[in-house]
Amino acid sequence: MEKRNKQANNLGVFLENFIIIAIILVLIVTILDEIAIINGWSIQSRNYLLIAGFIFDLIFTIEFTTRIILTSRAGEAKHYLVHERGWIDFFASIPLLLLNSGPEMILFLNPDLFEGGGGSLAFFGALKVVKAIRVTRILRLLRMVKILGKIQNTESPMANRHLSVISTTVVISIITTFALSLALGMGGLGKLEEERINSYKQQLRTILVDETFGEKLHSMTDAEVKDFLGVIFFQPQAETPELMHLYRDGKLILSNYSMEELRKFYFYDENRSNITDRYRDHNLHHFKMGEFNVILNLASIHIEKSKIQLLIFLLIIAVILTLLFVYSRHFVQNITDVIHVMKLGFQDDQYLLEVKVKTEFDDDEIFELADQYNQKFLPEKARKTHETKEDHTGGLTMDDFLNH
Repeated sequence: MEKRNKQANNLGVFLENFIIIAIILVLIVTILDEIAIINGWSIQSRNYLLIAGFIFDLIFTIEFTTRIILTSRAGEAKHYLVHERGWIDFFASIPLLLLNSGPEMILFLNPDLFEGGGGSLAFFGALKVVKAIRVTRILRLLRMVKILGKIQNTESPMANRHLSVISTTVVISIITTFALSLALGMGGLGKLEEERINSYKQQLRTILVDETFGEKLHSMTDAEVKDFLGVIFFQPQAETPELMHLYRDGKLILSNYSMEELRKFYFYDENRSNITDRYRDHNLHHFKMGEFNVILNLASIHIEKSKIQLLIFLLIIAVILTLLFVYSRHFVQNITDVIHVMKLGFQDDQYLLEVKVKTEFDDDEIFELADQYNQKFLPEKARKTHETKEDHTGGLTMDDFLNH
């Protein structure tokens, strides 16, 4: 029995350490996701990050599901969700799997979902909503708070618990503020993206309805249309041209990207229809006008969004590390150590050490209590201890023995 218990304990420690390592790795993957967008990593590199993110989200979903099942059987589900902050396990697992990495993994494995209609189009519409709430990825940073509950930064359970609670509060506040700012369109990037799309639509609409250009455009060959519209839409000077593809009746007639660039940075197959040129990428926007299909690349705007999101990630990490290594030390020195000294004084009859009261904090309640402990409790304790010693020697002192 003892051997089985030891094996079970070792397994528990192994799983806890495995979860801590997984948390650290998923934080690295989350940051690399944004760096990949900012620096324009190849689609192959981003696929590795996609697969890694999906695996970690799946691991954490399995972890949460297992914990909630086991605690429910023991009647401790509420305790797990509230006191052990299982709600963090939930928000950092299932929503991410369902709203982020799960749909992207489905499209990665089956890109043909973008072709055809019916359920495929419904899935495509749902994915657009998912991409509108990419902020869900920031929920992975909640896992940093869980690390604080697993790493005992001090010997004081009170200090560890206090640090964990305040870290959770700060991180939730940052995430909530950031999410609301995106939802309300603060920062102007969402509005800028909409304006860019409308600008291209308006240009194309103006050409199509113009009496001179409109009639001429319909009678032109594809080569003539390419030359005509290329003057307007071709952007050789742009580092990241916003217009990617322009199709006419399903035929590609204008592209601002070379075949090499398309294959390196996008899921592209020239043998597919124009719709499937853009699956899974967050940067691209597709719209149709008359006989023309247009694919816009809004990478420049999404790069700015990723910079902001990366800044939020780094801010949360900096806050947690500051709390972990700076604030925890302050809390231990000014709260935990004070209580520890007074606790020993109450428990041990021979312990008469005074609490060091810091003059700069002497008006804090904890140091006011410590001052009462030093000025009233310790003298009284010393007096009673002295009286007890005299009683135990029958009233004799060391001087009585020396005189004889």
